[in-house]
Amino acid sequence: MPRRSTSNSLAKGIGLRIAQLRNEQYLTAEKLAYESEVGSKGYVSDIEHGLALPSLTTLERIAQRLDVSLYDLLVFPEQGDREQLIDLTRHVPKGPLARMVRELLEAQPPTPQWSAPRLSAIRSYATLEVAAGWSTPALPRADVVAETVRLPGKFKRGHDFAVRASGHSMEGFRAAIRDGDWLVMRKGELTPESALGQVVLVAREDRFGDKSLHVKRVVKKAQRIWFRSDDSDVKPLAATQADEIVATLVSVVQPETLAPPVHSRIQKVGPGKVFGLTREPTGSWSRIDGHLFLQVKSNTIKPGGVLPIRGCDPRPAETAYVFSTGAGVLEYLGLARFDHENDHWRLGETA
Repeated sequence: MPRRSTSNSLAKGIGLRIAQLRNEQYLTAEKLAYESEVGSKGYVSDIEHGLALPSLTTLERIAQRLDVSLYDLLVFPEQGDREQLIDLTRHVPKGPLARMVRELLEAQPPTPQWSAPRLSAIRSYATLEVAAGWSTPALPRADVVAETVRLPGKFKRGHDFAVRASGHSMEGFRAAIRDGDWLVMRKGELTPESALGQVVLVAREDRFGDKSLHVKRVVKKAQRIWFRSDDSDVKPLAATQADEIVATLVSVVQPETLAPPVHSRIQKVGPGKVFGLTREPTGSWSRIDGHLFLQVKSNTIKPGGVLPIRGCDPRPAETAYVFSTGAGVLEYLGLARFDHENDHWRLGETA
């Protein structure tokens, strides 16, 4: 990290904090530099005077030597009561600290009851694989049957439709389209020039005449039009005359936003009411309003989140809402995805 000629407020605050914690332990800058293996005495001095903003790795090494947490280097007690309280807890033994946390939690206001978002019907093509990447099966040659999914938002009838994103290539600094997200698209046969800067649904044709669908951003570089991923590790492809832009992105709906917090327990209410459905799910699995619901008993979930669901074939990039019921209490367990390699449904990390 190059030495600054003047300090900025963040670098100066971190530097003063490190100097304060170091002096508490009667450490010299030279000894701290040597024992934390971050460089020379001069480098530590630059950090403490705000003339160098260290990396997270360097801060972590310094924190380990000072026997504090990394965030303790970023807490400035002089800035307010909350910061001072955090600093004071550094010296509180684990037992009293745990009691303090329990008392604070008990003093918290009750969590507001979950309220399902208002949903509207929109035409969907849930059986199509729409690649947020470039590897996908060819489109079926027969007409694809449209279904209905209920999503939050107001939609333009006859123009808007929904599909699922398959893959991770549109996860980047400009967008956050993830595998399994619903994409609300608006029909329109655009030329690549008129779609510059937009995220589009493009049909590409291979040398056999088969077409596949992809989600890409349209950009222009070196006088050429390219279809680019927001993940910079995925190489862009040049647009060709055979490419057909069939729709532009209107909005992204993440499945998590349609569900209550994971492990929410709700009494005397069925999943239909909780999720704002037109009817209640039945059996171990059911698709309602375009969404998949899995019902299990908590004690039947196997290690790794494997679910005892049989006969429910997944659609491309499909996610499932998992819940359990018992003694009049519904518990939402989280989102599940299908593990194609092992041929079973599995609860995700959020569970």
